[in-house]
Formats: sequence, C-alpha cells, structure tokens
Amino acid sequence: DSPVAAVRDTAETKTNGQLKSHGGGAVLFVDCSSFPDDDWAAVKGERPEVRHRPAIVFRARPDGSVEGYEKGNVPLDLSGGLTLF
Repeated sequence: DSPVAAVRDTAETKTNGQLKSHGGGAVLFVDCSSFPDDDWAAVKGERPEVRHRPAIVFRARPDGSVEGYEKGNVPLDLSGGLTLF
C-alpha cells in the first residue's frame, strides 16, 4: 500500500525465492525506477530494510542519473554511475 512496503515486499520475495537458492554471495538490486518522485522520496527518506546483504536499492532517471542506497558491503565499485545517499 506504500512505496516503502513495495520495496520491502519485493526484497522479501527475492530473498526467500531466487536468492535463497544461491546460498548467499549474490547482490540484490531493487529497481525503483518506475516510482514517481513522491514515492521515491518516501523510500529515500526511510531507507527501508531489505533483509538481504549486500543490496542496492536504486532509481534511474531518463537523464541518465542514478541514485540509491546500499545495505551491507557491496563488493562492486558503482561510484562511476550511482550516487549513494
């Protein structure tokens, strides 16, 4: 019912399904690019838990900019394309 709940639900579905079969070691990317500005602002403000480490929750814009946040130690250098907050 809210963008924050949507992020949590999506992450839980992936964590208990596809990622569980990998036994860890996979980075979860939660794509919020389709969220309108107000919904993304709610996610950005709360930085909801995604119950998986490592994880990136992000939003890409048509102008090419990408911003997001990470949970855990993401073993990738994303500094060239992702602005972390």
